Amino acid sequence: MTEVPKLVIAVETSAHAVTSAASNWVAFVKSIQAETQRLEADLAQKRHAADVEVGRLRAEIAQLRSDREKEKRELAMTIKEKEKEKREIGMERERFLKSLDQFQA
Repeated sequence: MTEVPKLVIAVETSAHAVTSAASNWVAFVKSIQAETQRLEADLAQKRHAADVEVGRLRAEIAQLRSDREKEKRELAMTIKEKEKEKREIGMERERFLKSLDQFQA
């Protein structure tokens, strides 16, 4: 019977070791789970901040495009006005030269 108590002690020791190892493993997995949750929350916050920034930049790009189109229209109008004034100056010049010719004749 001397072997039975040794066997019980060995089994009991092994059971404590397995229980301790299992507890350590569970604690490790729980720490990984907590870290994963923290990182996922951090990632969600960063994604939200990035989405906000992307929205702001898209709005700014849209405004800049709108401003550029407005400037293009104003430039086209200015060019047309300049061409019109150039034609008017040419016509005035011709009238002036004709009146000058009539005056000299």
